[in-house]
Amino acid sequence: MCLFKTCDRKLELYGSTYRVQSMMVLQLLLPLLALLHTASAAVPADEIDALSLPGYKRAFPHGSRHYSGYIRTYYPGRNVKVYTHYHLALHEDPTAPVLQWQQGGPGGSSLLGLFTENGPLTLNDASWKDDALEVFDNPHTWANAAGGVSLLYIEHPAPTGFSYCEPACKHDDESQADLHLAILDEFFGNMYPELRTNRYVISGESYAGVLVPTLAERILKRRSPGANVAPDSLEGFALGNDCPGNKVYTCTPYSGWAGTKISLDFLYGHGMIPDIIKERVDEVCADWYVSEPPGPQTPPPTQCADALEDPIRPLKSTAGDTYDMGGGYFLYDTCGADLLALSADGAARHLQTTQRRSRASTQGRAPTRPTNERIANAYALDSGEYACGQENAATAWLRRSDVQTALHVRSTPDFSLSTNLEYNFTAASLLEAYKERLAPNFRILQYSGDADPCVPMPGTQKWIRSLDLPETTPWHPWTAPGTAAITGYATVYAPDFTFASIRDAGHMSPRYKPRELFYMIDAWLRKEPL
Repeated sequence: MCLFKTCDRKLELYGSTYRVQSMMVLQLLLPLLALLHTASAAVPADEIDALSLPGYKRAFPHGSRHYSGYIRTYYPGRNVKVYTHYHLALHEDPTAPVLQWQQGGPGGSSLLGLFTENGPLTLNDASWKDDALEVFDNPHTWANAAGGVSLLYIEHPAPTGFSYCEPACKHDDESQADLHLAILDEFFGNMYPELRTNRYVISGESYAGVLVPTLAERILKRRSPGANVAPDSLEGFALGNDCPGNKVYTCTPYSGWAGTKISLDFLYGHGMIPDIIKERVDEVCADWYVSEPPGPQTPPPTQCADALEDPIRPLKSTAGDTYDMGGGYFLYDTCGADLLALSADGAARHLQTTQRRSRASTQGRAPTRPTNERIANAYALDSGEYACGQENAATAWLRRSDVQTALHVRSTPDFSLSTNLEYNFTAASLLEAYKERLAPNFRILQYSGDADPCVPMPGTQKWIRSLDLPETTPWHPWTAPGTAAITGYATVYAPDFTFASIRDAGHMSPRYKPRELFYMIDAWLRKEPL
C-alpha cells in the first residue's frame, strides 16, 4: 500500500480505479515508491475505512472520503513539537471549496462541531439505546452546502481533544495564531497540496471569534495581491455567537460589568427580570453605559453596580454563573435533563450490557439493527427539535479504543470535547482590527442565536454597530425554505459584512437549528442574500 496521502488517493496502485497498460511500468514505480518512503518524512495516509468504523459500517455519503490523523509542526520560535489532530471530509469533486471549522473555548474540540453540529456524521442518545451502536448521517451537514464542500476540522490549540505537544504547550491569543498559520501551511503545503488552489473559507463559534480573526490577520499580513494558494487565499469567515476579544461587551464570562448589563438586557427581553428592576438599572447606569466604549471597561458607579448585581444575584445562586443564567447555552432547552443524561462512562457501560444481553438472547446471532423508521424517529432533526444527548454520546464513542484506532489517533481513554489549556487571554478587543483590516479585506458573516445566554445577541449587535460600517441592506426578516415562520433577521454592511440572527437558537446554533443554519451557510457560500 502506498504510504503517502497524495499517492494513495491519486495513483491508487492497488485499487480498482487505476489501470496500467504495462507490468513494466509498475515494476519501475515500485522501487521508486519504496525509495521515497525510506527518504521522506511525509505523513502516512490517514484514510478512514468507513466499513470498519464502529457504529457506521457503510460507505460515506455522496462518494466522500474521510481522513483523520495528525498535522506535525513545531511551535514557531519554540522547541516544541505539536501534533494537531485533524479530520477531513473530502468531497468527491477535487475542486470543491474547503470549509474549515474551528471550535471555541479555547480548548473546545472541533469534533464537537463535526459530530454534534454540522459534520456529515453525528450521534445522540439513540446511538446507545439499542443493542447495536448507531452513528447517523446528518441530513443537514454543511458538506452539502453550495453544491458540496470539503469540511476540515482541526483540534487547535493543542492539547485540545486528540491534539498534543511535546513538551507541553503554553498559548496566548497571539502565539496560537502563529501556530495556527504554521499548521495550515503544513496541511495545504505538504499533506494535501491538491487542495491549495481550492476556494477556502473558515467558520466557527464562540471563542473562535478570537482564534479565526487573529489567523486572518496573519494571512493578510503576508499574502501578496491575487494570492491563490491556501491558506493565503482565505476568502472570508463565518462566525457564530462569537467573542471578538475577551473584553468586548458580549463575551459574558470575561466582559465584566458591561457583560453583566448585556446579560440583564437579554434576560429582561426574554421575560426573566421584572420591568421595575430594568427601569432602575437604566436610570442609574445610563451615563456610564452609554459613554462606555466596547473595549476594556471602567467600573460603574456604586449605585449602578448595586442595581446590576441585585437581579443577577438570585439567578447566580441557583445557576452558578453567567454561563448558566436562564439555561446555560440555550435558553429554551427542549431536552431538559435528558440533554446530557447519558454520561460518557454510562453510555459505554450501557453498550457492554446490551451487547451481553443480545448475545444471550440471540444465541450467537448478530444483534438486530434499528430500523430506518426507528432511526428517523429517534433522530428527528427535520421535526425542528435537535437531537438530545449528543455531546455525551459523541464523547463515549470517541473514547472507545476501536474508534481511536479507526481514526488513527493515539490512545486517549479520557478523551474530552473540552480541555483545560495553559492559555493567556491577550486579545482584549479585535474591533479596531475589524474596522481597519478585516472588514475591508474579507467576506464576513456574523450570526447569532437569539436564545444564547452565554453570548447574548444584544452585545453582538452593539459591537457590530460600533464598527460604523455603511449599511447597504437594512434590518429585514429572512426565512429558510421549508419553514413556515421567520427564521431570523439580517443586516448587510459594506463592503461585504452580514449580520444574521437565528430565532430560538442557542450558543451552538447549528445544533439547535440545523436546517436553518444549513440554508444560511449555503446562501453565504453562494454569495446570495438572505
